[in-house]
Amino acid sequence: MVENTSLCRLFDGKRDRAAIIAYQHGQPRSFGELEQSVLAWKAAFAAAPGRRYVLHFHDALEFVAALLGAWHAGKCALVPSDQQWAAARSDLMIDGFAGTPEGLRPEGPAEGRLSLLDPEAMLLEMYTSGSTGQPIAIAKHLRQLECEVRSLAATLDWGEPSRRVLGTVSHQHMYGLIFRVLLPLATGRPFEAIRLSQVQDLCLIDAPEGCNLVTSPAHLTRLPELSSLKCAVGSILSAGGPLEETGVSACRASFGVDVTEIYGSSETGAVAWRPRAPGAASAWRALPGAQFRQQDGVLEIRTPQLPTDEWFRSADRVVALGDGFELAGRVDRIVKLEEKRVSLDGVERVLLDSGLLLKARALVVGAPRQILAVVAMPNASGWALAEQGKLRLVERLRECLRQSSQVELLPRSWRFVDPWPVTADGKTPESLLRERFDRRNPEFRVLERDAESCVVELWVSPTAPFFAGHFPEQPILPGVVQIDWLIGLSRELLGIGVGFSGLEAAKFRRVILPQSRLTVLLRNDAMRHRTTYQIKHGSDVCATGRIRWEGGP
Repeated sequence: MVENTSLCRLFDGKRDRAAIIAYQHGQPRSFGELEQSVLAWKAAFAAAPGRRYVLHFHDALEFVAALLGAWHAGKCALVPSDQQWAAARSDLMIDGFAGTPEGLRPEGPAEGRLSLLDPEAMLLEMYTSGSTGQPIAIAKHLRQLECEVRSLAATLDWGEPSRRVLGTVSHQHMYGLIFRVLLPLATGRPFEAIRLSQVQDLCLIDAPEGCNLVTSPAHLTRLPELSSLKCAVGSILSAGGPLEETGVSACRASFGVDVTEIYGSSETGAVAWRPRAPGAASAWRALPGAQFRQQDGVLEIRTPQLPTDEWFRSADRVVALGDGFELAGRVDRIVKLEEKRVSLDGVERVLLDSGLLLKARALVVGAPRQILAVVAMPNASGWALAEQGKLRLVERLRECLRQSSQVELLPRSWRFVDPWPVTADGKTPESLLRERFDRRNPEFRVLERDAESCVVELWVSPTAPFFAGHFPEQPILPGVVQIDWLIGLSRELLGIGVGFSGLEAAKFRRVILPQSRLTVLLRNDAMRHRTTYQIKHGSDVCATGRIRWEGGP
């Protein structure tokens, strides 16, 4: 590992230009190759008008080359998860999915040297959705990023410098940007350019030198059996929320290592950490430079990773434990419905104590009339009950709520999911859960899943708006809706991030009626940019075909 962890002095001439800094589609890439790419991007940016540019790339190596090129040209990079929203707030958008605009393409090897960067320059703008889903811009000076990288480099033990860093979280979010890209780059550790869509994708990585996994609780909650690993996992980092005990035990059983959890936010960066071993509770500890205090039971943070020296008030309630703290829920999750005060945390605690669920989130949906709703992921016992009919599971959970003195109002709408909905950074904003109550979206459950295929059980609600007028005598599900659902499932479950290009061999063999329970098979061919699909109702095949994605032949 290199001693210099400065992003500002990355190209000071002291690095070995032959050193491997990334793996891209299985091929090693050197520091010298990165430097040449950054020089080319710098020249392209320097010749372009404006100062603010949206960067959105699937490939982390291509992304960091453009990012560093923009910085060295004095440009501000906007890094959103929702590129369309941010494009309207920038001078130009550079989209690695759709292609770079004419006039801003790095051309061939570039001459010159890369100077030192100003740590006080504001050259990055990240976007966080928080709990509402509404993007919020967070400006970052390079000094703030430097402080975070140095703090983490001084704390984390990632083993031998040759060990790769790879992860399931996107570099388009703060956690993924720091841990998957900037920290490895600054410390001379190679990173994997392509994000893993799920932990099972580790089976596709051939890395005899081993790896460090950067992930989130959502990806560790239900680990499948991983019997064909060609990459020994040396450490696991998790952030985005506390990891449940089942996830901690599963990591030890699957990889033989414990989990290191990271606490922070897009505003503060990473400020605390804790080791997690099965059956062992531990308090959150401050990372170097971070300070904590408790005000009215709420955690406040001061760190050089913030733009000022003022205390930052978080949205977390905490209990002080010696030199650390323990999380005690989010602030103000009390809502008023039908003249009654309802604790969303209380509803969730009772539901989880039922012994039928792995996860549960209570929320308020509907307009203008609002109701209490729940999104839940059942365990094996819960799904066994749901197999007898969704109402059987709902009634059992409602009975648990009735018997509790903590709950005065029962949920009126339920959605059962598997897997748990998460964004690319492993978080579950409320906006993502609200989508489950949109009657245009199907209810589904994943039955089988690996890196290239999945089998999904899908319920067709009789209240779906697509049946209106199609047809009056006998409602049937339109074919265009079936294709729209298949595209959405492919994106969410198979990690496909490119645009829809067309259909091949599409056939609709049997009509789909309201209240049908369907089985959907999706099998992706990444090399040919095709996804084969089949929809079945019982033993009857309803639809078959192939989805063609952009970039294919």
